[in-house]
Amino acid sequence: MLVLTLGSLFSRAQTGVYTIDETSSDVQFKVTHLGAFKVDGDFKSYQGDFQFRDGVLQSLKAIFDVASINTDNEERDDILLTEPYFDISVFPSIVFKADTIDTVNDELVLSGSLSIKGQERPLSFPILFEYDSQEERIILKGETQIKRKDFNLVFGSMNGLIGNKVNITVEIVAVKS
Repeated sequence: MLVLTLGSLFSRAQTGVYTIDETSSDVQFKVTHLGAFKVDGDFKSYQGDFQFRDGVLQSLKAIFDVASINTDNEERDDILLTEPYFDISVFPSIVFKADTIDTVNDELVLSGSLSIKGQERPLSFPILFEYDSQEERIILKGETQIKRKDFNLVFGSMNGLIGNKVNITVEIVAVKS
């Protein structure tokens, strides 16, 4: 029954390209600082699209402008843009590419790769997927966790003060182009 429901859900996502609406979407991250404090942030600028054919995800690509990082602390944000942090003069973007949505243990799982600071790693995480047929839009929600050191996000003398685990929460809205 679940497979039929999932198949029915995806088949409603009509063939075509769906462009990410950054005004309706949200990509947030959370990391510990000094072992006890949480630093929340998000990216204000990103773009991308989903491509579906006959209800099957063909590709998803999202590009995040690292210069748009926002932690509600302008001084910290400016520091994060420099070396040894994100080093936007060399690595201005974070890229997520996906090519499958599978069913694993009764959950939808989005699988692809994440590229940060020149390091590309596989990334799969459970998602909620909705299709709004009236507005011809896709809504994708999910949470995952990465290890910043896997992406060469090693911060010199500050390295031990910043948690290695980064929690990521996404709510992406994409509208049929």
